[in-house]
Amino acid sequence: EQYIKDLENPAINCISIKISTIYSQISSIAFEQTVEELVAAISVIYRAAKANKYIEPRSGKESYKMVNFDMEEYCDLAITVETFIRALSKKEFKDLTAGIALQAYLPDSFFYLQKITNWAKEKVKNGGAPARVRVVKGANMDMELFEMRERHWPLAPFSVKAETDA
Repeated sequence: EQYIKDLENPAINCISIKISTIYSQISSIAFEQTVEELVAAISVIYRAAKANKYIEPRSGKESYKMVNFDMEEYCDLAITVETFIRALSKKEFKDLTAGIALQAYLPDSFFYLQKITNWAKEKVKNGGAPARVRVVKGANMDMELFEMRERHWPLAPFSVKAETDA
């Protein structure tokens, strides 16, 4: 509800969302159900982004408001990307540009960048709006280290800054 209110505010042209704020039962074990629930939830927000256009104060140009997905934990990476692609693949959002952040410190982000890029190229080729990808350093290293130690798992992110930078 707060995201909808924010999108209704004429002064706001962009919001960022973490999937855990729109659906609290995220589970990689229930991948399909989780993605379906998230697509339904983000669709409501995308509809509000289209219904409440932003008017650029200087030029008067109208545009849909921007909704960005921020990335959370490594375990939510595949779910977040799949939700992003499936929701924006719906016919009603063909003309909507939205964004997603990928964390550079996760080696898997490169694979998902390729997946998003290939999907977005097809979307644009078929007359749709482009997608935006923001590559960020990554801010969840503490959680990744905690899970690694607690569960005796290998570290998901790159452990050396130079690898992340590359």
